[in-house]
Amino acid sequence: MAENIRDIMTQFLDRIAEEIRAGIPTVTGKTRDSIVVNVEGGGEGIFAHYKGTVEAIHYIYTFEYGRGPTKDRTPHQPTLREAIEAWILAKGFRWTKRTAKGVKEMTPKQMSWAIAIKIHNEGNALYRKLKGGQTGLITNPTDPAKVDAFMKILLDKAGRIMLNSVVKEMAI
Repeated sequence: MAENIRDIMTQFLDRIAEEIRAGIPTVTGKTRDSIVVNVEGGGEGIFAHYKGTVEAIHYIYTFEYGRGPTKDRTPHQPTLREAIEAWILAKGFRWTKRTAKGVKEMTPKQMSWAIAIKIHNEGNALYRKLKGGQTGLITNPTDPAKVDAFMKILLDKAGRIMLNSVVKEMAI
């Protein structure tokens, strides 16, 4: 059981991070591995100051809301097409296309180009399916009821730490 404020905060944020990790589909593991918990600060009693965050790769919210159509064509590294090509290679997808000469297998670069154009113009399939909604992947673990329960535990522990600090000071 956690004995100090840092440990309580770390346990709470670790639970949130684990819930989010559990909901992310794994292809390469890059997104799941990017989720980290940071707790900074220190001190005890009335002088304690802590800040805790759950951080992840910049595109994590696409698992919550989908990816909408591209509004600004500022190139990113990797580009959307390059990221999709890496995903295609990791998944081992193979597609064919019909041509006048018959059926021909598409290269991963050709597939990624077609997918990137569709996403740039209309958003990804999740975005189109949700129509402005959300999956709950990130919002459910950070539900206000969970945060309230955590705050109750944290404030109770902080109160006991402060009381013990005052008792120690009076005993001297």
